[in-house]
Amino acid sequence: DSWREVAPSLKTIEEATNIRQKILLAFECAERAVTEEDARAWLTFVIVGAGATGLELAGALAEIANETLKHDFRHINPAEAQIVLMELGPRVLTAFPEDLSERAERLVSRLGVKVLKGVKVTNVDADGVTFERGSATEKLRAKTVLWTGGVTANEFGRILATRTQAQTDRSGRIQVTRQLTIPNFPNIFVVGDLALANDEHGKPLPGVAQVAMQGGTYAA
Repeated sequence: DSWREVAPSLKTIEEATNIRQKILLAFECAERAVTEEDARAWLTFVIVGAGATGLELAGALAEIANETLKHDFRHINPAEAQIVLMELGPRVLTAFPEDLSERAERLVSRLGVKVLKGVKVTNVDADGVTFERGSATEKLRAKTVLWTGGVTANEFGRILATRTQAQTDRSGRIQVTRQLTIPNFPNIFVVGDLALANDEHGKPLPGVAQVAMQGGTYAA
């Protein structure tokens, strides 16, 4: 939350609109930049979190830079924009099978997206991102940072987990049964971002809209 002003998330229509404006403004500022260094900073876009949302946003941003805006500026080439996708885990789409993860990474890489895995973002400010990679701390200058990292439970979710003594993961999602209920509370259904549901192999289902919609239909 402390980084929200400089690294907006993508969870609502209003946030999506703001991000679109922020991206287009970055290209405009790069066009008017006095120095090459400033132009490069405006043309550097960092997306934190390589889940489904992060990958989709990276791909859309690459399309904007390579196709949508390619004839709109005189002093800059939008296709030279640097799009960096940062992920704390060892691979993108960690909630999906490894073969899909590898394929997704290849696809965005072909679009010109640079994928950094195993990096931990420690600070975001108006001038860029500070992150740890191994034992080294690095700073990447970027005027546009977008947050698509994992969601965390809201206050209601934390209270519910405490009152029911339910197990949660590190994001605060509540472990539910195959019936999408809290163990020992068959009348309390939990779906969507607040639920930690497993598939038939015991692996967590990905936190995407399709899973939430199916869970909602089942619970209803």
